[in-house]
Amino acid sequence: MTQTRLLLALLILLCGDLWSVVPTFRVIEKGRTHSYSKSGPRRQDLSGAVCVDGRAYLAYDGGANSEHPEIRVTSLDRITQEATVLNRVVGQKDLEGITFHDGQFFVLSGLSQADEDTESYRLLTAFTLDPTGRFVRHERSVVIRDLLLESLKEFPDDRWYSRVAATFGVKGGLSAEGLSWVPSQAEALVIGLRSPLYGPAFGDPTFGKCFTLDRGKALLAFVAKPFSERPKVRLQPIDLGGQGVRDIQYIPEFGAYLVIGGPVDKAPDFSLWLCRVTGETERIHLPEFKGLCRPEAIMQVPGKNEIYLFSEEGGPYCESPEYTYLRLSFSLSDQP
Repeated sequence: MTQTRLLLALLILLCGDLWSVVPTFRVIEKGRTHSYSKSGPRRQDLSGAVCVDGRAYLAYDGGANSEHPEIRVTSLDRITQEATVLNRVVGQKDLEGITFHDGQFFVLSGLSQADEDTESYRLLTAFTLDPTGRFVRHERSVVIRDLLLESLKEFPDDRWYSRVAATFGVKGGLSAEGLSWVPSQAEALVIGLRSPLYGPAFGDPTFGKCFTLDRGKALLAFVAKPFSERPKVRLQPIDLGGQGVRDIQYIPEFGAYLVIGGPVDKAPDFSLWLCRVTGETERIHLPEFKGLCRPEAIMQVPGKNEIYLFSEEGGPYCESPEYTYLRLSFSLSDQP
């Protein structure tokens, strides 16, 4: 994060009404990223992306059972070609989110797994790179799932919590798929939850006919000092029309987060949103967005008014899509 971008973020935060700045998007490129498959027909899902110093760092969940999770690195002009694997120390699985702030990369697992022998699925990690950008340095990790699950108890609905705590991630339990840095808070991250949604009618239908997975508000978990002995979590419900978070990235030029929404369960129909720092949301209607089968990654290009949106192609809904990414340009205007 350059000093200019930090100053811009602080300036927008101090200016009051963040919706006074309204972005307009234009598609300048459609394409397909390289497809990776280690064994069998199941391809890996591209689940997170971040651009640093002109390089794209693409996080893949590892395919079936997260057998081969990896971060691949490529230059922006080679985004459609095979990328290089970034070798890491920590054996983290089910990669679902990645962000970069103040010289550090942060990577989030999906957090759905609860068994004692699945620690690698429940991690938040951080690392830096050597000056060449090729080798990982100072990698550290923390098991973050238990902290987030415990924080859900702050909502005054014990029955809702009991349904969430007893259920696997994409069936209405705890599942995370978005990660971003937080403006003006150097030691804080925000984790976007795919599940649960917060609401009295949310829950796996097996708990009763009155429960569904598409009724309630999505949750953002703001985690202060996540690698310390005393991390703190603040939860913020946001309205994504009955969907959960599939990715989230703070965009300094907007003074707001860009959010991909998607169903809690495995289904099509995703959405794109602006979310201001106070929690208000506004849906972005971009016709080409519907062509992304299961979009799960947002990547801003620092220094340019450009954003990439990436989709997976590993699931049954995503066989041979026309394109798996959109490259957008954006312009800003004052709202009257």
